[in-house]
Amino acid sequence: MVATPIRILLVDDDTTFLFALSEGIQRHLESAEESVEIATCRSATEAFRQVEAADFDVIISDIRMPMMDGLELLDMMRVWQPEIPILLVSSHDDYQVAVQALRGGAYDLLQKPIEWEPFIMSLKSAIQSRQVSRIQKTIAIEQPAIDPWTLLRGIKVLMVDDDRDGCEMQRMTLQAYGAQVVAVNSAQAALEAFERFNPDIIVSDIRMPQTDGYDFMQEVRRRSPYPGGEVPAVALTAYARNEDRTRALNAGFQLQLTKPVKPSTLALTVISLLKGREQQ
Repeated sequence: MVATPIRILLVDDDTTFLFALSEGIQRHLESAEESVEIATCRSATEAFRQVEAADFDVIISDIRMPMMDGLELLDMMRVWQPEIPILLVSSHDDYQVAVQALRGGAYDLLQKPIEWEPFIMSLKSAIQSRQVSRIQKTIAIEQPAIDPWTLLRGIKVLMVDDDRDGCEMQRMTLQAYGAQVVAVNSAQAALEAFERFNPDIIVSDIRMPQTDGYDFMQEVRRRSPYPGGEVPAVALTAYARNEDRTRALNAGFQLQLTKPVKPSTLALTVISLLKGREQQ
């Protein structure tokens, strides 16, 4: 069975930048197991026509464009197609623009010239969030045929959170969906449980005393793939700033969710990350 290609729409009035960005994404993202289809356009108006014709995983748009700029495109898309994550890029180091973009619902804001490592990490995270929304829609359509309480049957989850009440609530949530959960309240306890439990996925709080979630995940990633160093991981945080998400991705998390997290969102995120791992 051929996997559905990742579809990306690039929007910028600079054709040179469009070409360089398209080439760079193909080079960094495409693999033998996963194909990438990239569409380009030079205006927000053309972008709307492209979105009408195809189902995109992510839109990447420059902020500064004539006629309708990236922020106006963002505003329109949040009403029309709110499930498509939008990454905005800008050559202007303008704090107010960044605040406006992120408050307006941009998935991330990145600076020109592109630094490929953080850009690709943010792009992959946006694509995975789109996959979560698709799975949620599929489940809603097929609800009569699907028992939601068995969505995570057979999946082993390691839950880490120093908030004992919150950790217990998340444990009960995931177990209600059928998962097998080990819940601990510190990074040190999580590393010890990690060896014994061999989880399929990690869900970890960020703000913890002594060793925080960033350091915990970096320690996991230092391990070789065989004992689980590549296990997918979701970061939970009360902070939703752009820099917090970037730091979480740099530490080795695949996605960041902002507390409080809806039970269905957490369950669907787990499913999406594991499905993505199976296709790699």
